Amino acid sequence: MADKPKVGFVLDSKTRREARSSKFTIFNDMDPLRESEIRQVRESLLKWYDKHQRILPWRQAVQRLEDAQQRAYAVWVSEIMLQQTQVKTVSAYYKRWMKKWPTLIHLSHASPEEVQQMWAGLGYYSRGRRLLQGAQFVVNELGGKIPETFDALQSKLPGVGPYTAAAIASIAFGQLEGVLDGNVIRVLARMRRITEPVQTSTVREIMQEISDSLVSPTRPGDFNQALMELGATVCSPRTPLCGQCPVAKFCMVKQEELCHKKEESLRRAKTQCQLCTDETVAPIDLPRKKPKRKSPTHNYWCIHFMSLDKKVLLLKNPEKGLLANAWAFPCFDHTNYTQPQAAVKDLLRNIDPTEEKFEKSSIEDQHSFITVTNEVVDHVFSHQKHRYHIVFVKLQYVMTQLPISDSNMKWTSISQIKATFTTTNMQKVFERIQAWNTQQKGSIKQAFKRARRKTTEFNIDTNLDEPIVL
Repeated sequence: MADKPKVGFVLDSKTRREARSSKFTIFNDMDPLRESEIRQVRESLLKWYDKHQRILPWRQAVQRLEDAQQRAYAVWVSEIMLQQTQVKTVSAYYKRWMKKWPTLIHLSHASPEEVQQMWAGLGYYSRGRRLLQGAQFVVNELGGKIPETFDALQSKLPGVGPYTAAAIASIAFGQLEGVLDGNVIRVLARMRRITEPVQTSTVREIMQEISDSLVSPTRPGDFNQALMELGATVCSPRTPLCGQCPVAKFCMVKQEELCHKKEESLRRAKTQCQLCTDETVAPIDLPRKKPKRKSPTHNYWCIHFMSLDKKVLLLKNPEKGLLANAWAFPCFDHTNYTQPQAAVKDLLRNIDPTEEKFEKSSIEDQHSFITVTNEVVDHVFSHQKHRYHIVFVKLQYVMTQLPISDSNMKWTSISQIKATFTTTNMQKVFERIQAWNTQQKGSIKQAFKRARRKTTEFNIDTNLDEPIVL
């Protein structure tokens, strides 16, 4: 039986994954990181972090709080917010959140609507809902105590995956767990010259091993944050500052670039490691990713219903699925409605199916109150693209004539729409509708001015002191 392939980082015997068997050799035998070098990586990175770390509200909270449970809550909130969202955006949201719900108990008493409103603008709204669900679960089922181990955090808390569990366990509770987020993946791919796409389970497993082996046993939370900070501020995707990197001498890609001794090391790497390829790479070439599949585009009629007293009809999204529980303009998929008139008819009948005012004479004999604008709004989600074709409907009734019994539908004033919408896609649609309305008013004014000029032209003897009657 062949010997088990070697892994360049020596796994710490105390780590959670010490028994996992490696499938591939990550490093070539010419340049493995030994235990002494791992200690140097830890010392250099922590020294750099202590001097250069950014001052962030969640880090300040962790340093200030003595209670581990409070630290765990602070880390949990920050890590959920930071998923797919930039630090500069999260900071303001985090401060507002912690001011409103300073403890897990406070959050557990919040309503889904309050959380949705607080989360407005951050995107990926399921994160906020799961954070609320997690807080309620901890309070109601776990006696108010957040789990302290990686396995318990991941298995018991909704929305908490391997990365978030490792972050909470290491930063709040001092557990020896390595993190693996986008920044860490970039750093490790360059340090160990991993040229295979990082989305594969094999590469992720190996990178997790590397992260676990590197984490400092004395300062696991600080080390994990230092590694993430390095990726965020120095080892950036497009403009890495290799001259400022505290661990550049351990970076295979950088050293390869400096030494120009590629041919032999690459040949040996390729024969021994299935995660490396026989090619010249620069830091900005890594990490590699599989080509993205083109996101499908879904077309919708987005209908702006307005009553005679200028109230607008809104619908509430289902409790599950994309943008759950968020208020929105009525939207209808083109696959179900090729023309907006049919969608308008069905929705009005759903308001009150017993009312004769919504029968054939109101819908099919009065087409003038339905305006299909040329306005289109595109919004890209992580996995799909929505295209909203805006339709303006001027109803022939005031709001009191259109009573609504369904709690998932409501009339609201135009001034309240902006505060009601918590999702970016509907905010974009509303802004486009406002611009369209302004443009229509401008067109009417211009038409009036043209009419005045034309009247004046053809009435040469007009007395300019008298009003012009059109």
